[in-house]
Amino acid sequence: MDVAGSASPASGDEGSSAPSPLSTRWPLIWVAVYWIGYGLIGLFVAHMFHRFLARLGLALVCALAVVVWWLRLKRFSLRARLGIAALVIATGAAATLLLDHTVMAGVAYHWSLPLVFTFTILWLTAARRAAPAVQLAGLAVAVVLAWLPGPLVRMEGLNGDGSSDVYFRWSESSEERFLAALPQSAAAEAAALGPAPLTPAADDWPQFRGPAGDARVPGLKITADWERAPPKLVWKHAIGPAWSSVIVVGERLFTQEQRGEIEALTCYAAADGKQLWAYETRDRFEEALGGVGPRATPAYADGRVYALSARGRLDCVDATSGKLVWSVDAMQENEGKLPMWGYSDSPVVVDGKVIVFLGGEKNEALVAYDAATGKRAWTVPVGIESYASPQVLTLHGVKQVLYLGDTKLVSVVPATGAILWEFASSAAQGRPCVQPQLVGENRLLISFVPENLQQIEVKRDGDKWSAAEVWHTRDIRPDYSDFVVYDGYIYGFDADIFCCTSLETGKRQWKKGRYGAGQALLLPDVPAVLVTTEQGELVLLACDPKKSTELARLPAIEGKTWNHQTISRGKLYVRNAEQIACYQLPTATAPSVAAK
Repeated sequence: MDVAGSASPASGDEGSSAPSPLSTRWPLIWVAVYWIGYGLIGLFVAHMFHRFLARLGLALVCALAVVVWWLRLKRFSLRARLGIAALVIATGAAATLLLDHTVMAGVAYHWSLPLVFTFTILWLTAARRAAPAVQLAGLAVAVVLAWLPGPLVRMEGLNGDGSSDVYFRWSESSEERFLAALPQSAAAEAAALGPAPLTPAADDWPQFRGPAGDARVPGLKITADWERAPPKLVWKHAIGPAWSSVIVVGERLFTQEQRGEIEALTCYAAADGKQLWAYETRDRFEEALGGVGPRATPAYADGRVYALSARGRLDCVDATSGKLVWSVDAMQENEGKLPMWGYSDSPVVVDGKVIVFLGGEKNEALVAYDAATGKRAWTVPVGIESYASPQVLTLHGVKQVLYLGDTKLVSVVPATGAILWEFASSAAQGRPCVQPQLVGENRLLISFVPENLQQIEVKRDGDKWSAAEVWHTRDIRPDYSDFVVYDGYIYGFDADIFCCTSLETGKRQWKKGRYGAGQALLLPDVPAVLVTTEQGELVLLACDPKKSTELARLPAIEGKTWNHQTISRGKLYVRNAEQIACYQLPTATAPSVAAK
């Protein structure tokens, strides 16, 4: 086979037929551009999905530049150049067919394309003086090695920074380990607390983000001296995968989890973590970027627990026995549309209605069901796709339900669904994930898109309501990590780094602490912010607008942790897709943690 084309004589060796060393200056520049750009995208692109797309786009551009350089390279014959190009395509196609079901082809290309052009160009640079046949043979090996990682691994979604959470394909997953132990442990731990109905108390945590839905824990004072008096582990055990958080009513915990092909609404004893009952439905949700399991958190009201599945099924279950009261395929009934990452909105129960978001092209996305019977009460158009949850707030003395859709924020009367007021997004279509936050009597913090936070003011003149922007900022860019507000300052995540921002101006005060895609709770009586990091650590931060002060830190659970934490009766409950744990928080011996 003709592998080499015409070659110019080597410099200083006139008349010799030996080819000059291959010049790889330009492709090396493209390789450098990609890897430098990869790092810069990580620093300046906040949202993990946008970060993923930016890196994939850069890889495609650099790969195209290298391909053009290769096809124009006269050192090798056209047949050899086309042969290597065909090998890249054929090997990539074969690797795609061999991917594990958890790995999307686009994700595999994101891994392998940079390796293809990096391995091949580094090889050609190292072998620039070798014979063309040796160079081509090495190229073939480099191509195969570059595509090899994809078929050898499985994914458990993305990490908060947009990188892939990968494991060897043959390794046992945490879900498989959990399922292997489940039949024996479930049978051994099955028990009952007795027939007495559960009665909510002031220090219960009956819904997503707490009694008021604002991630605040008033009245709790803890010490920051965790070296002397750390949070005490009460119990810890494995749990099925889900991004649901925990609610607490009486001495019971409720959450959602995936158990193989079964989606379960589960009840555990708060004292020891033993399973009391599980309401199971044959259903499984899994997608490559977000992983396995339900996304929403159940809600409790009047002796019943309400749970929305990742596929839009709304269940009402007796909280004491775990028996089904009613169930409705809410997505199908309302012609909803399954969001890309599954239904993530947690139900809210108010005035005898259980309210959920269902999306869909009909745009009748916010739906209320009668909490007692499961009959649909009303629907309100709020948008097609959103990952936020309905929230009950009181503005100007009027109780209302707010929902942050992809194009507007809507306020409705809970009993009737009548729209009180709306605020339109300036973005063509957002992807809300975080909750509206009430600040003061009539102002709200909202985020339609991950790169922007707005403060709006809601006014009322008789029956007329209006809302207008006060400011917007990019100094804090929340994604799916909710923020908290204390004494005129916002504490939350700017992408995967924690920060403090002025409530008055939206200007950043400080930014420090790489906690990943974690979650935050406010302890206003300390005052401090309790952060659960993406790595499963507990971090106690002082509420200090002048500087970031990390008061204490403790590893709590293992594995990727996106779930919101819960506090009830001085106990902290943390969970992720692998573990659930209970910690007794240490009582403060001083007036204020911040004083330490």
